[in-house]
Amino acid sequence: EGDQQHRCYLNTHTMMHVVNNLNEYLMFEVLEVAWCTLQERVKTKVGCSSIFTHYSQTLIVIHHTSNSIHHIPYT
Repeated sequence: EGDQQHRCYLNTHTMMHVVNNLNEYLMFEVLEVAWCTLQERVKTKVGCSSIFTHYSQTLIVIHHTSNSIHHIPYT
């Protein structure tokens, strides 16, 4: 009973660790970088179409970067 409960706790802790690391990666390595890049690009643009183009490009970068996470092996 106690050993099984301890293993459940360890598994829960491991899953929380993975989810927290994934969240940190997405927030600070993907979204924040993409947001800063978008802000820099939009500063020099005036028209809505160019702003929309840069916004669309930013979404594509975020999508590709987040999809690349699926290819990281978990050991």
